[in-house]
Amino acid sequence: MEKVKKIWPSIVKFTKQYLLLILAALVVGWLIHRFIFTASLVQGNAMAPTLKNHQYVFINRLTKIQRGDLVNFAARGIDARQGKANNYVQRVIGLPGDTVAYHQGALYVNQKLVPQTYLSSQEKGSGTELIFGDPWDLKTLSESSLWKSGDRHQERVPAGKYFVLGDKRSQSNDSRYFGFVAQKDIRGKVVGTF
Repeated sequence: MEKVKKIWPSIVKFTKQYLLLILAALVVGWLIHRFIFTASLVQGNAMAPTLKNHQYVFINRLTKIQRGDLVNFAARGIDARQGKANNYVQRVIGLPGDTVAYHQGALYVNQKLVPQTYLSSQEKGSGTELIFGDPWDLKTLSESSLWKSGDRHQERVPAGKYFVLGDKRSQSNDSRYFGFVAQKDIRGKVVGTF
């Protein structure tokens, strides 16, 4: 018993240090997850063939968003037809101030042809013009009653918002249907998969 009494302070000190180390690691992990990196599950085929259904993606919350980036955003409150997926992963097509148009099967941003090498050959001729007409632009899309009232009657992507499309256009519920995605709703940029 005397031996235990002698080493007890060392055990308590070691335990406190160990618990503090675990607590610090948990706090750092939470801060990284909350403010720098996180992960998300892709639900659905809207980004095929780039991303597959039930694939996990890494999200960087700090990086600047550029045209062509894949972004993860909160779908609740943006898409009235949002199903099971709380978050969407889609491609940024239009940045604030951009014009976006579709004509004869080709996508134009600021009147410049956008090569869509990420689309499958099927999607390049998917017939999305049957749904939205050909040609379409932001003004014609934004006349839709599905778009939020604040997004309607726009010829350019408003400040602080983005126009996004899925890579599988024939199955993607994207900005063509629900309008723009606000910067505040974007969780971050996809930087990898696992």
